[in-house]
Amino acid sequence: MATEQGQQPPPPEGQRAAVDGLTLAAVGVIATVLTGFIHEGLGHGLACVATGGAPRLLSSVSFLCDTDGLPSAAVRVVKAGGSLTNLLAAALFGGLLRTRRSAAPMTRYFLWLGMSMNVLQAGGYGMAASLFSFGDWALFIEGFAHPLLWRAAIFLVGAAISILGVRVAIRTLEPFVGTEPSERRRRAFMLPWIPYFVGGAVDCLAALRNPGGIEILLLSAAAASFGGNSLLLWLPMFMGKPRANAPASPPALGRDVAWLAAAVAAWVLLVAVLAPGVRLRQG
Repeated sequence: MATEQGQQPPPPEGQRAAVDGLTLAAVGVIATVLTGFIHEGLGHGLACVATGGAPRLLSSVSFLCDTDGLPSAAVRVVKAGGSLTNLLAAALFGGLLRTRRSAAPMTRYFLWLGMSMNVLQAGGYGMAASLFSFGDWALFIEGFAHPLLWRAAIFLVGAAISILGVRVAIRTLEPFVGTEPSERRRRAFMLPWIPYFVGGAVDCLAALRNPGGIEILLLSAAAASFGGNSLLLWLPMFMGKPRANAPASPPALGRDVAWLAAAVAAWVLLVAVLAPGVRLRQG
């Protein structure tokens, strides 16, 4: 079969590199649990401690911080801490993805997914606060003069972060999908869609154990996982034609028992510990 100069022919149909959906789902569970913990535990939690607040409860969908007696600026730092930490985590994952080129393909895929989920959730929180008037950033602007202008500004910042996140996610997904049209399309759907649906479902089912009930499930778990990561669903539509330097043969992403075991451990941690909540201090 003739090929353009400088390109390798795609592998025959029977020799295509493996893509194991179960392992992709496992990586999705781990990335979902980790992204939520980064937002709640590291983001709001560390901001609470740093500003002199009293940590009360950590769960998979919320962090309760007693901010009585703190100045309003400190309270706003706590509210902003979740999204800002997601942005920092996205930068860290992206940096590792760029520098760890010799890492195993599934490890690089995890870094790609961690980067994408963290940046898209950071942007999504800003847009949600502006459109629906709930969430961290809606609480952040409480008491400000001209709230509509603040909501518009936060929406624009959130949209800009989301657009940048989508562009980076598409560009860095290229090495995983190859150039052969049917295989490229198959992978472009599998790699973002499987972790989106599986991770979101796991997050929402775990939230049923939260004492807040159905309201917490809808406003926090579903909004953060299915809502915050929803732009993952659009990545295949924006992939377009392969870049000039795209690898013709994508890496194998086959069955990996270590990732499956890690996903089970993450699921147990989520359901048994984080979902019902960990009380950090009485009161």
